[in-house]
Amino acid sequence: MKRTLTAIGALLLTAGCGINEDKFALKYAEQTCSLAEQCSLLDLFGGTYEECVTLVEASQLAVVTSSECVYDAAAAKACIDESKGATCDGDTTGTATATTTASSSSCDRICESGLSGGDDTATQ
Repeated sequence: MKRTLTAIGALLLTAGCGINEDKFALKYAEQTCSLAEQCSLLDLFGGTYEECVTLVEASQLAVVTSSECVYDAAAAKACIDESKGATCDGDTTGTATATTTASSSSCDRICESGLSGGDDTATQ
């Protein structure tokens, strides 16, 4: 009985340290598209919030479930948490850009191969 409770406790602790691939892809898409909407950049992602979420979620899910990705659930959770501070900034031409305070290293570490962050040198 004690062994079973220990195993359950370990499982619960592990579950709290990260998020699975499906949840990451959806949360990443929702945050990206909310920011794109705030920055008037939805045209780059299909034109509507719903189209954006569908496109970005499918794209991220393909990356994190690919055979080239060794998924890091803790890095995925950190990436989502750190990305919550993203804002829109205007440049001198009046074009909105998305700015985040997220550490790129968390997002770059989601896949051991660096696929998610686009930098395959991030995990050395």
